[in-house]
Amino acid sequence: MSEQQTAGAVLMVRPAHFGSNAETAASNFFQHSTTAMDGGSAANAGAIRGRYDGIARARRKWMALADQQCVPCRGGVPPLPRQRIDALLRELESGWTLTPTGHLLRTYEFRDFAGAMAFANRVGAIAEEQGHHPDLHVGWGRCGVEIWTHKIDGLTESDFFLAAKADRAFRI
Repeated sequence: MSEQQTAGAVLMVRPAHFGSNAETAASNFFQHSTTAMDGGSAANAGAIRGRYDGIARARRKWMALADQQCVPCRGGVPPLPRQRIDALLRELESGWTLTPTGHLLRTYEFRDFAGAMAFANRVGAIAEEQGHHPDLHVGWGRCGVEIWTHKIDGLTESDFFLAAKADRAFRI
């Protein structure tokens, strides 16, 4: 068993609870294996769990979309209704907007042109892998990612999956 000092509490980590999935391991750690060892401050351990739970909830939303595979659209399906679009927008990281033409758009900022190009190339590789291709708008210190399903000139869930994958690529 190993110890980690956090915010005045010693947290006991029981490696047997850890699986191959890091999020599951962290969740198991905080739900089943946290013990306050700082003179009985269970409130401190609870505060640590509370902070983690908020971060984990946000991460699960992001991961849920980013871990999905884009499904090729063959046409003949209706675009998502506005209510579903709004719900999925709330699951993306902040910065995504719905354009007047009904496309998803986010502009990422970088320190220089090379950073913007490297990001555009990462998104391009993801797009090729997924068979779903956004418009990329690259300029000095910025890269805009504009996503929609061309076949139906509207949005499908796959557009949101790709948006979440772009957010993940930005974190690299």
